[in-house]
Amino acid sequence: MGISSICKALILFELILLPLFLSSDAKNLKESSDSSSFPADFLFGTASSSYQFEGAYQSDGKGSSNWDVHTHKPGNIIDGSNGDIAIDQYHRYLEDIDLMASLGVNTYRFFDVMGTNSTQREIWRCQYGWY
Repeated sequence: MGISSICKALILFELILLPLFLSSDAKNLKESSDSSSFPADFLFGTASSSYQFEGAYQSDGKGSSNWDVHTHKPGNIIDGSNGDIAIDQYHRYLEDIDLMASLGVNTYRFFDVMGTNSTQREIWRCQYGWY
């Protein structure tokens, strides 16, 4: 990570993320009185895309996606980064579900190229919500 990348990251943190973290008004959906104005069956949800979230490159027979192949060819990505680990939802999905539930999120939708191994099938079952 070059000096300009570090400066950009600090500016992003200071201008955008820091005010969000320091906000004294931060509440999750369970604590917020605003959520009561929604119908009881309203779904508060989140979504993701597999390449940015999943990680686990070539784990459990997963195989390579088109993006895996593309990012591993030298010169295709300027900084040489790839999604081999990403945020590693593949291994941390239960923690992620707990985090979303603690925020009051009751649905989660994500895009995934349907896998053939049992872990991906288990994650797929969570697509239409829990609780």
